[in-house]
Amino acid sequence: MATGASTSRIPVWLWVSVGLSVLLSLYSIGKRYQVEAKNKAVAIAAEYEVVEALAAAQGISDEQDLYSLKAQGLNALVLSEETIGDLLGTGRATLQFHTMNHGFVSTLDIPDESVRNRVRRGISIRFGVRAIYSKGGSTLFVPGINPSLIRSTAIGLDPTQLDQARTAAVHILGRFSNPQGVSSRAVRETLKWAKESGVECYLPLGEQVLGRRDATNATIEALKELDMLYATPEFTKIGGDANIVAAIPDRVIRLHSAQAAELDKLPLIDAVERYGRAGRERNMRILLLRPVSFAADAPLSAFGSFIKEVGDQIRKEGGDIGTPKPFREPDLPQWWRVLIALAATPAVWFAFAAFHPSRKPIRQVSGLDIGRTAIVVGGILVLAALASVSKSGSQISTFLIALAYPVIGYLLLDRLRPKNVVFGFLLVSALSVAGALCVAGMLNGLSYYIQADEFRGVKLSVFLPIVLVGALFFLRLVDWQGTLRGPITWRTAGLGFVILIGLALMIARTGNDTGAGASSLELMLRNVLDRFLYVRPRTKEFLIGHPLLVIGVGMLAAYQSLKAKLIENPELEPRVKALGAWTTIVLMVSASGQTSIVNTMSHIHIPVLLSLARIGIGLVIGCIIGLVLWAILSRAALREES
Repeated sequence: MATGASTSRIPVWLWVSVGLSVLLSLYSIGKRYQVEAKNKAVAIAAEYEVVEALAAAQGISDEQDLYSLKAQGLNALVLSEETIGDLLGTGRATLQFHTMNHGFVSTLDIPDESVRNRVRRGISIRFGVRAIYSKGGSTLFVPGINPSLIRSTAIGLDPTQLDQARTAAVHILGRFSNPQGVSSRAVRETLKWAKESGVECYLPLGEQVLGRRDATNATIEALKELDMLYATPEFTKIGGDANIVAAIPDRVIRLHSAQAAELDKLPLIDAVERYGRAGRERNMRILLLRPVSFAADAPLSAFGSFIKEVGDQIRKEGGDIGTPKPFREPDLPQWWRVLIALAATPAVWFAFAAFHPSRKPIRQVSGLDIGRTAIVVGGILVLAALASVSKSGSQISTFLIALAYPVIGYLLLDRLRPKNVVFGFLLVSALSVAGALCVAGMLNGLSYYIQADEFRGVKLSVFLPIVLVGALFFLRLVDWQGTLRGPITWRTAGLGFVILIGLALMIARTGNDTGAGASSLELMLRNVLDRFLYVRPRTKEFLIGHPLLVIGVGMLAAYQSLKAKLIENPELEPRVKALGAWTTIVLMVSASGQTSIVNTMSHIHIPVLLSLARIGIGLVIGCIIGLVLWAILSRAALREES
């Protein structure tokens, strides 16, 4: 890459490549929007044990509690499996252990015949039909099985709870654990029993899905055969969950819940908005609510008010309370990704050629030296685009687009060197938005909607363009040979260290589930923005990247103007060098906002219109902040000169 100022010529084919790839991507995005628009119904659910406890504390009967909550918007109930231990704890059964000459036997005395039948079925499912027998009467015999295992054996869902749920006409979610030693037969029988009981959706209980590990396929096949849905909890690590989500995405419904400890830290309005955002911003279709406070004079009524407020918030944000449904595949040909990738290939090649000109060029195209290496790379890019017919192959082309398009914006900025800061800001941002649209067009499918698949190049596509932009302007604006030969000062080392720390923090916080959390001040700012804006823009875009881009464009124009005066005023050279160095740093850091634009559209589980709105709002606010800061800085610079 040459170190002098680049030619201002921009090849027509570059604009054609960018424009065509965007048009093809918009068609793909349109198909995605159709899928999202047809699935906005959200179920508000609660756990039966929570409802029962609140009703008892308020002195309301079991017949009234669900009706009162349903009137407030509750339309789903989570029922957890009952165990023999629960029967023993409530006195509905007694367990005795007997030692014999040839082993031991446990006896269960259960007066209620219906309960006795449930116990017989539960033990038979877990340990086999020969594990239990009776000699008539109310006693069941279980030979050779430790009493502790008998206590933990599940016996299906409580019929009384099921009757109340059916009477209230709410959707039933069944929670089932994964007991040790469960067989494929036991998995199928457990889910079959749940289906017979009226369960519409299976929700894991504990840290593993039913059947984890070797019987997971049995769970998957049973859910398909029984026409049952699967609820995958957000932000929860459950063994086997990813396997089921990947295997049957057409039966998956995403669920959001908050633990009592989390809700306790939130004001009521924030708790309501949390659930509202989960439904609106992350396509959660089941919201599992828990009480915001354990203490209240009328706890069930308070919980009902919370449910109503969440429902009102969902409707306010364009959703609705209804029957939760899985998302479906978009009506988009599989080879459409190939068209997008092929259309974007010339633009990706342009970015490569700008950094890798040949030492022995065959010819020049718009200031780019075209050699054998560039031709070979072009062929590889075409093959990568053709490989996009497969989902794994499309990840490569998506990564190349996410990497190239923001860099192209800065390449054009370097070529044109516009004096108008708004034009320069819009030019670079337009290329980043184009790349973001292409990424969204490529990553379009049901598995992405439910996060069974994700863009695996997120962190690199955020970090590498920043490095490339820094390298571009370091070679263009800085006497890099003299800098590399010169000694490293404490100021240079300190500045470099600060930049590295900033980039490391940004990378650590990139992605859907990161370990680096936001500070309390940032959380406060987020809450304010969430409350007053249609959607909250990303902090690193509107507060850091975009304002710095406006300032960087202005500094680049000032550098160009000052450099032109060097012939007449050689004494300006130190100022030119200093301005070039600072412009390089500002433009490099500003690239964090541009890569964030692309990153925003790579989160396919977020509704596409919301992501576009987030980008647009961030650009507007960031540009305004940047213009204000640049006006202050440029005036201060003029005062210094005078």
